[in-house]
Amino acid sequence: LEELATSYLYLGIRQQAYGKWDESAYAYTEALLLLENTEEYDWLKSKVYLYLGLLYIKTRVKDSDYYIDTAEKLALKSGNNEALFIIYKVTSRFEEGIEFAKRLGNNEYLTNYYYRLGKMNKTTEKDYLDSAWAIIPSLPKALLQNFQLRIYLSDYFLEEELLDSSLYYCKFAEEVAPLLNDDEVENHYLRTYSLIYQKMGDYEKAYKYRLSADSIHALYKTTRVDAVLIDLDEQRISYKKEVENLTFQFRQKIRNFIILVLAVLLMLAIII
Repeated sequence: LEELATSYLYLGIRQQAYGKWDESAYAYTEALLLLENTEEYDWLKSKVYLYLGLLYIKTRVKDSDYYIDTAEKLALKSGNNEALFIIYKVTSRFEEGIEFAKRLGNNEYLTNYYYRLGKMNKTTEKDYLDSAWAIIPSLPKALLQNFQLRIYLSDYFLEEELLDSSLYYCKFAEEVAPLLNDDEVENHYLRTYSLIYQKMGDYEKAYKYRLSADSIHALYKTTRVDAVLIDLDEQRISYKKEVENLTFQFRQKIRNFIILVLAVLLMLAIII
């Protein structure tokens, strides 16, 4: 059961990386169906709920909170620190995440919280980016963090009109991207290139990179993906209501049975 559910989880992660978000959602759902009737594997359940929640966040389909909240409860219960690191990030609880990462001595996620916190406050952005750069683990470790920090630095210098520095860090990010093998990552640096060349006045290159980014974006931003995720969520809500209704009916039957037994016992007592 554990191996099969884990296989579905990683199939979902792989499909998501290739832009097949509808198939990814089905894989996560299959993993949850395998795990829902067991009291074990809370650490694994927390990962599946988390990744399904992340998928809902990316598509901006509502009700992602349910999956993230459930993932957090299960992660706290099972001590799944990896899931908690990501949850603090996606819920923008960066201060809490920094304390958590420092307590566990995890520079990979501490880097993550620093540069994301910097993006929220322009007056301290450079300080946080410097802090992140000072502690980030060297490649090939922390691939996603290395990519994202370089892209954030590229964005920062782009806003500061330091276009050569922006281009330098975008090229730096491009070198990391193949190691991640993720369509969203490729889409991200291509769009950044397009913005840089647009500001440089090289509209031919800006247009070329924009077309490349759009072609990748079209793989996963589709009405089919939205329809699949909405349908899955409606099934979850319907199933939850059905379970609550059956539970209520069962409790009513138990209550009526207890009342009947007590009435019979009372009658017997009176007769005796």
